[in-house]
Amino acid sequence: MSKIHNCFVKRLSLTLYLVVATLLPVFGISFVNGSGRDVSAGTLQERDRDFFYHRNTDDQHWSGTNKWAVRFDFAAEYETFANAQFTINKVKVFFPTISSPVNAVTLTLYSDANNLPDSSLAVISDSVRTNWKEFTLTTPITRKAIWVVVTYNTATGGPYFSSSIGDGTHSYYWNTNAPTAFYQNMAAVGYHSEFLFSVVGNFVLSDVDLELYSFQLKPEITPNSIVRPEFTVYNNSDSSVNNASIVLNITSPNPDFAVQDTILIVRTILPHSELVVLYTDADIQEYQYVLPASPCQFKVVAVLHSEHDAADTLFNNTVTRYYNCFNENLPIRMVENFIKTNVSEIFLAAQHDLITDEIRVINYFPMVSDPNYTIGSVQRYNWYSLTGMPMTVVGGDYLITGFDPASYDTLFTAALEELNAQTTFLTQSSYSLNWPDPFNLIQVRLELRNPTTYLFTSPSLLTQSRFYAALCKKDSLYSTERFIFKKWGVYADTLLSTYPIGASSLKLFSVPVSDIDSLSLRTQYVIIYWIQHQSTKQILFSNLIPLEELVSVSDEYIPVVNPHITLSPNPVKLGKEITLKLTDGLSKRKIKYSIYNTKGQLVKSRFLAPNQKSILLTDDIRAAGIYLIRFNLTDNQNKPVSLTKKIFVY
Repeated sequence: MSKIHNCFVKRLSLTLYLVVATLLPVFGISFVNGSGRDVSAGTLQERDRDFFYHRNTDDQHWSGTNKWAVRFDFAAEYETFANAQFTINKVKVFFPTISSPVNAVTLTLYSDANNLPDSSLAVISDSVRTNWKEFTLTTPITRKAIWVVVTYNTATGGPYFSSSIGDGTHSYYWNTNAPTAFYQNMAAVGYHSEFLFSVVGNFVLSDVDLELYSFQLKPEITPNSIVRPEFTVYNNSDSSVNNASIVLNITSPNPDFAVQDTILIVRTILPHSELVVLYTDADIQEYQYVLPASPCQFKVVAVLHSEHDAADTLFNNTVTRYYNCFNENLPIRMVENFIKTNVSEIFLAAQHDLITDEIRVINYFPMVSDPNYTIGSVQRYNWYSLTGMPMTVVGGDYLITGFDPASYDTLFTAALEELNAQTTFLTQSSYSLNWPDPFNLIQVRLELRNPTTYLFTSPSLLTQSRFYAALCKKDSLYSTERFIFKKWGVYADTLLSTYPIGASSLKLFSVPVSDIDSLSLRTQYVIIYWIQHQSTKQILFSNLIPLEELVSVSDEYIPVVNPHITLSPNPVKLGKEITLKLTDGLSKRKIKYSIYNTKGQLVKSRFLAPNQKSILLTDDIRAAGIYLIRFNLTDNQNKPVSLTKKIFVY
């Protein structure tokens, strides 16, 4: 997801979105949402690499001009090198649709002079017969920077030119609406889009350069799980590498967890090639690490070394990643839609059958002309740096652009699978609501607690995050009750910098409700609140506060204490007992538990006996794997509550 770099671009992006018809005479182009699908062109060739600025997703379809360009700045990738260049063997361009008869296309490569196209270096004309069109150069071209310009006629209704959501600083279009036509930068006019151009070849460097392109631990980051490394190395030089290794250092605030190891790379890395090592590969099986039983954050630093260290650039040899190895379930899981009231029926219907009880969907309406419009919806839309509608944001960090009936179900299902696997470090200890006379605002007192998780104090996950609380109305939209965003109670509030184990944090805030009558407020409205990381956009914790028990300040109230259940050991061996740790007083209540496999099939359903403290995993669970245990019970005010826990059986 792209970041907005200054206030001017933020305002301009909003204006483009709301009054695009006014801006077309000035900027000359317009877009409709693309399919949003991944359009990766496949694996790289052994001795060539793809270089691009897009994210391999078909997010936006453009029309309005016939020239589309990307300026590739190869020297910027190696600022410490005096003469870093790239040799281009071919160019790949993605076209979203294939027309009949086929459309003509011309690709021109230009040298760069003062950040503008200069001399023509190569011209290739052809027709578009595949989505990814490859243009092979008869003679390779080597440059520090180069312009790739595609001449391709577009029109409203198609054919279109495709882009991914990005920062837009590398992509340009031919703007003929100025007194003198020129190549207009996309970011400069608020379009956060990078065209789907890739150049294929390799870097030409004066020294040896090995690049640790990626490094991660797989398959799953959960307490007590076993993980192995998976990584990609680029050899951007003319020399083979025979003795490479990765020095791995893992640190954590958990005093019982630290790793120092050297991973030997036994394969030869050929000149100008990539090496991909999967965590399932035979030569990596000895490098396995058991994550701690206690939930924690941890930091991974991986440093690539080889026999060429003395000559290697080293600046791109290190990968640093932070991992959250948490075990608390999210009370609710959030999806956010940015839509228009009159054109969203099919879109919302496609989501409906995939939404489970634990997912809450907030619908925002950023268009001024929309009957459900709110300025807070625009604020949220801008925070995500979005362009166009509809947009779906799952868990804060998974974006689906547009709506393509052929692919939306697949994309949305994949996003929900990731969301359902997410865990957190917080629990909601209690909350209370006041409604003081003259009843024009609701006062909320919310207590959050970190029961068991070790967190870094620097960098602090919470100082990098913000707190949000939204008042939402349960309203009928296309004959189905849905949550519609109405106003902010809290927007981007700061949090405590530290949350040691056992610590609680109190959040006090007010929501203005003078425009809502008492009956509607109690029966149709809820407060949804969440904590969201500012840079990754991931929603770390989210929950819902119903307003049915809303009382005036003069009434006596009892804080709602949410029940809490922990399971141990987890993972648990097949046929053994799993121990339950219950909130005080919970063991005396009637509790039903149901065990499901990963296909959603019910395996076992029972009621806990009074004071029962364990569940025996015997006859009903006959195979190792992942299972979900759902507990149905009541809170201290006799309100129904459902808790779901994930267990790993081996």
